[in-house]
Amino acid sequence: MDLYVVEPQTLFISYLSDVLARADMDVVRIATAFDLDDIERAHPGAVFVDTDFLDAEPVSVVETLRGALPAAFIFAYVGDQTHHFGELLNAAGATGVLSKHSSATEVVSGIRDAVASGRFLDPRLTEPVEGARDEVRYVDLRSRQPSEANG
Repeated sequence: MDLYVVEPQTLFISYLSDVLARADMDVVRIATAFDLDDIERAHPGAVFVDTDFLDAEPVSVVETLRGALPAAFIFAYVGDQTHHFGELLNAAGATGVLSKHSSATEVVSGIRDAVASGRFLDPRLTEPVEGARDEVRYVDLRSRQPSEANG
């Protein structure tokens, strides 16, 4: 499956490319920043987004991707383990939410599970974290107007 990767940390691109290839993903483009126009031009079957270093709020990025590519698989790669964050990303339209604390084998398995079932959420991202908030503030990337989402 053709895959567009958004990975702001170039150091990890070769590792991710190897892991994604093991999951039968054909990386067709790698970008270091979220660029909806470029993603739409590429029209991939799947998008893999490292959510930790984006210049926009991750939930909003996933919502925007889902709206622009309704049939695509969207994978969010998450290091932040705040309470309900994984569920928020799934609800926003992520097909798979993968933890950066997973092994390569677990990432491959999560991608395959998401493709087979239409949804995957790494269990590490469902555990409450002390002091985490249930509210997320994000900016709609299409209108650039602030809005609120409750978890």
